[in-house]
Amino acid sequence: MTASATHCIHHHAASERVGTLCAATGGYWYGYFMTGVPAAMS
Repeated sequence: MTASATHCIHHHAASERVGTLCAATGGYWYGYFMTGVPAAMS
C-alpha cells in the first residue's frame, strides 16, 4: 500500500491535480484499512 502510494506520487509529482488525487485516494484507503480491517477482525 505504501509503496503504491509513493510510486504514484513520485511519477506524477509534476501534476498537482494528479498528485492531489493520489493523496486523496491514499487517505481513503488508509482510513479504510485503519477502520474497516480492525472492525472485521473483532
